[in-house]
Parts: sequence; C-alpha cells; structure tokens
Amino acid sequence: MLARYSVRPAWWTIAHASFATALIIGVVTACSDDDNPVGPGGSIVVSDFQLKPGTESGPLAVATFTAQDADSARVWYTAAGGEPRATPFVPVADGAAQIVVPGLEPTTQYDMHVEARAGADSGASQSSSFTTQELPSALQSVSFQMSTGTYTSGYILTEIVASDSTLYAVAFDSAGGLAWYRHFPDFKQILDLQQQPNGHFTIYLGGSTGWQPVNGEYAEFTVAGDITHEWKLPDQYFVDGHDIRFAMQDTAVVAAYLFGYDLRSMDMTGHGGSADSLVAVHKIIRLSPGGEATVLFDAIDRWTLDDWVSKPLTGLGDLGHANSLDFDSDGNIIVSWRNLGAITKHDGTTGEVIWQLGGTKSDVTIEGDPLDGFSGQHHARVLPDNHLMVYDNGTNHDPTETRAVEYAIDAASKTATFVRDFKRPTATFTTFLGSAQRLPNGHTLVGFGNVSVLTEFDANGNVVADGTKMDGGNGSIFYRAVWIPALGNR
Repeated sequence: MLARYSVRPAWWTIAHASFATALIIGVVTACSDDDNPVGPGGSIVVSDFQLKPGTESGPLAVATFTAQDADSARVWYTAAGGEPRATPFVPVADGAAQIVVPGLEPTTQYDMHVEARAGADSGASQSSSFTTQELPSALQSVSFQMSTGTYTSGYILTEIVASDSTLYAVAFDSAGGLAWYRHFPDFKQILDLQQQPNGHFTIYLGGSTGWQPVNGEYAEFTVAGDITHEWKLPDQYFVDGHDIRFAMQDTAVVAAYLFGYDLRSMDMTGHGGSADSLVAVHKIIRLSPGGEATVLFDAIDRWTLDDWVSKPLTGLGDLGHANSLDFDSDGNIIVSWRNLGAITKHDGTTGEVIWQLGGTKSDVTIEGDPLDGFSGQHHARVLPDNHLMVYDNGTNHDPTETRAVEYAIDAASKTATFVRDFKRPTATFTTFLGSAQRLPNGHTLVGFGNVSVLTEFDANGNVVADGTKMDGGNGSIFYRAVWIPALGNR
C-alpha cells in the first residue's frame, strides 16, 4: 500500500534500547568483588546451559539457558592462561535468556558459565567448554594496517567483498584487528552497513549502486548473525542501498526511513544522452515494519537535470543520487544529494523542504569556508548544537582534495558558518565513497573509502590514528567505516 504522507510520528528521539532476549557486546575484565566469577550453586538454579556458534558469523559464542526467578544474567569466559572476563548483565524474562559473547579469538577454547542474579540472590551454571571456529580463509589476511596510533576504544564497522568474492559485514578492534564478521554468501556489493538504535545491524543486499533497475532489500540482523527482518519496498520502487535509519518509540522500531527510486524517460540530448533515456528519480520513503510505504518527498518535484552540479560518476541515469539520510534533533530529516551538490532539510511528516544548502536552489548561505562549499559529497550527519558534518569528496575543488567539513547551521538567518575542516597531512582525493563521524570524545573519524584509509583527528585537527584497510597485500575500499561502542545493544 502506498500513501503520499501520514500523520506526524510520535518519535523525536532515537532510543537506545535493551531487550529481554539480548544480543550483548563487549567484555569487562574482573576488577572488583562484584566482578568476580560466581561458582556453581547458589539459591538461583541455572539449567539447560548450551553454547553454539553464530549464524554465518563469528568469532563468537551464543549462550542459551534458563534461570528461574532471576532478573539478570551474564556469561563469564576464560581462555587458557587468560583472565576471567564477562559480558554485561542482561535482563532475564520468564526464566529464559540468550546472551551472545562476541569479540573472541578464533580457534580458541574457552571455559564459560552463566551467573544469574535477583537482588542479593545469585546462582551459576556448571562450566562448559567452547572452541571458536577458524576465520574463513577469505578473512584471514584482512585488517586495518595502522601507520599511526590506534582508534578510539570500540569497534570500526564496515564491509568487504573479500577474496572469495562474497560480502562480509566486519568489525575491527581499535588496533585494526578483525573482531567480528557476518557472511552474506550470495552478495558482492558494498553499500550501507550500520548499527541501528535497537542494537541490530542493517545491510543492503542487492546489486544496485543507486540507479540501475536492480532489485534489492535491507536485511536486519543480530550480532549472532540471525536475520530478524527484511525491509523491502513495494514493487513499483527499487531500493536504494545508500542509507536506512530506524525511528524508535521506546524499545520498538516504528519505521525505517530510506531511499527508493523509479525510472523515468527523459530527454537527455543536452546532457550527453538520448531523447528517451531512463533516469532514476529518488524519493524519501517512510516504511513501516509491516511494509506500508509512505512517500515523503519526490526529487522530480524540485529538480531537473539542469540542476546537476556534479555529473554522475557512471552512466547518466541518476537525477539526484541521494547518498545519506539522518535525523535532526527536532525530528526532521537531513538528506545529501550528490549529483545536485545539495543537502536538504525536510519536514519529518510531510517531506516539505525546509532549507537547501548548496546546489542551484540553495537558500542557505555558506560563510567563511575557504573552499566556498562542498561538491560531490557523500555523507552528511547531524552534530549537537545545530552543527552539520559533511564528507566533502571535493569533486569540483581546484585542486581536488577530500575533507570532512563542519558547519554551524542557523536556520533563522539561513546561514551555514564554517567551523573547521579535517584533511590528511598528505592531500587525499576520493572520487566517491567515504564517511565522516564525530565521536563521543570529540574526535572526528574520517573514512577515505575510495583509497582504503581511515583517519581519526583530535578536536584541533591533529591525526591521532591512521590506518589502511588491507586484504592481503592490497588496499580494500569501503563504502563507509564508522565507529560503534559495542557489537550488540547499546
């Protein structure tokens, strides 16, 4: 079913949720009495404890168990000669729970047990051994080769089409080592992969790069590799794989916002094409979990081919090339349009354009930018204090150079004031791909995807970490490379 617009959704913040059946991250090292392993026994009985590998994913263990009368539980695990470590506590509902232990070493034996609690009461399962699987051969030579420092503690999430010519979602630790993967054996296209507010991941599965008549969808999956939902558009639209963002209400996903497109016949004789060329025209679409699609905005209602600022990199069949979508702090939507050299803000309910930054129909003035704006941009993300971060590929700069650039947006005066930009010490140019992200510690992570380089800058623009994504002896390009604090629920 297709609607033109709907009533305003009741979401203005993206919740960071936790669930009773939790897919949890990360590890903590025992460092206090509360963090010492609890042995078997206690007033709470833990039973049916089982360990298994993930679904096309690893290196990790999936623990399932029952713990009647418990309200929370965690898994302790120890490798031979190592210190005991534990997952965070997760809720236990109706006596049953599942806990995922990711970030393990491959082909390593661990002793594991469950500790369950309810107030001051506790109990533990018997210990069980679990040996992690070997990394797939296609991933054994994949890493970030660090030339400077290490990244902020957490994980770097990205994709790779590895040496077996199939797609992997991968996460690297702060030193560049592979920490986690999920294999998608039937696909070989790198586009959007991200962690959503519910702790799940979404990945585009299809063959389109944003304009071809090729079907695709988004898979939503857990850190254990289990696919929980498939996000598809009605048959009249192709799914664009550049971005998808979840809107949350409490712990529930109420909608996904993404791009779809259809093909229109257009006269492109003035642009190097034929009189009846097929051109992809993008829409901003709100998609319910049940599959109801609401078109919020259609690019053809605002722009024509004469509004091109940067021609498509391949072919001519793409009017706008929408390549990022984000929520502003007021619940409205920020979209980047590569071919139009524009970033737009849209009403989150009606899709109406509130302002446009860059491009032929810009009504926001850029002030103080030494390069007079961005071009061929790939990624726009909202920062606190009404700031906007843009990965500026720099297609039309002279000389061409790629940077991340930050603007302070004043909607009342319709100005975007240059705050700072971030460039590598050696001038770097990426014709396509890339990402820019502000980290919680104030650093900025910039992914120069086309040249396989990920650089972290401090608040003053100094390089604190720099690495090249490698597959064997060769650089491995990436669509985006983004920092996440944990591999499961936040």
